[in-house]
Amino acid sequence: MKIAIPSDENHIKSSISDKLQSSKGLIIYSTENDNYEYIDINEIIKTNNNFYPQIATYIVNNKIKGIILKELIELETEKLFKDAKIRLYKTKNNIVENIINEFFVSTEPKNI
Repeated sequence: MKIAIPSDENHIKSSISDKLQSSKGLIIYSTENDNYEYIDINEIIKTNNNFYPQIATYIVNNKIKGIILKELIELETEKLFKDAKIRLYKTKNNIVENIINEFFVSTEPKNI
């Protein structure tokens, strides 16, 4: 299973971005390999329009099952993700590594 976490830095000791739309990239964590990769947001977003549909398409095309967020997103965007079968999770944790441990070691974070 793969999960995406918005972050401004390319390592798991970094902080989660406050908002998905303002993040510089996504950390994609894989439970199968117990590893991660960092994807610069500019590799995903090709135009300034339709930010969230481009993110959702990237997530679906790369078989990422969910995204962990710090802040709630607009209802329209939430519906877009849910329609694409992308699970949304909310965390109060600030550090990506702690979020990974929270998500995969303990119980799942609360669905948004």
